[in-house]
Amino acid sequence: MTFATGFVGQFLWLYVFDEVGMGNTRANLLLVTVPTLASMAVYPFWGRIVDRFGSKAALLWAGLIVINGSSTWVLVTPTTWIPGYLGVLTAVLAWPGMELAGFNLLLRLAESGNRARASSAVVAINSMAVAVAGTLSGLFGGLVAQWLGPHWRTTILGWPLTSHGVLFLASAGLRALALVWVFFLREERRTATRDALHYMMINLFSNLQQATFFPIRMLASLAQQTWRLPGPRARRRS
Repeated sequence: MTFATGFVGQFLWLYVFDEVGMGNTRANLLLVTVPTLASMAVYPFWGRIVDRFGSKAALLWAGLIVINGSSTWVLVTPTTWIPGYLGVLTAVLAWPGMELAGFNLLLRLAESGNRARASSAVVAINSMAVAVAGTLSGLFGGLVAQWLGPHWRTTILGWPLTSHGVLFLASAGLRALALVWVFFLREERRTATRDALHYMMINLFSNLQQATFFPIRMLASLAQQTWRLPGPRARRRS
């Protein structure tokens, strides 16, 4: 997964500046501010998923959502960018699930060792694998971009595609390949994946319901907290 995502960030900034024509303010808003706030909001939700159903279920469902996190940037154009960005934002909401589940899985692997040295070895091997994958990811993205060139253009079903878009689609394919590993993951605590999906849908419906009726509840609360001005008789008595 690190290999599939390591090269995306650099070319993403080039894409929004050179191809989409975004300014600095909107680019930073869409690429930094909104994703950061969205991730902060959903960390508790994914934490409950991992605690209740385990890392495998969280990795599976979050991984399925983040597959198209980069490819939907192809739909972001100077004229129409909202539909594509909504797809990107959906993947952003799933990334905390990948991070929490992966970290939780790493801790469990480290705790399974009989000695402290074995636990340290698990963390060291994981760090080395991530470092190697990140290095190879940067080389892969650079080689593909150099091979295609900055002015490469084509269309797919009438939709424009640049060299940046090729890298975004390649990232989606690599993410799908990385997700295959999850099906072979073994956990001591077994939980049906459909139960995790059912729990996620219930929480999603509950949150949407609360967000929908929040303005009405606020108005009702304000109505209860208001006080009436004294009438003419009360003023005369006083």
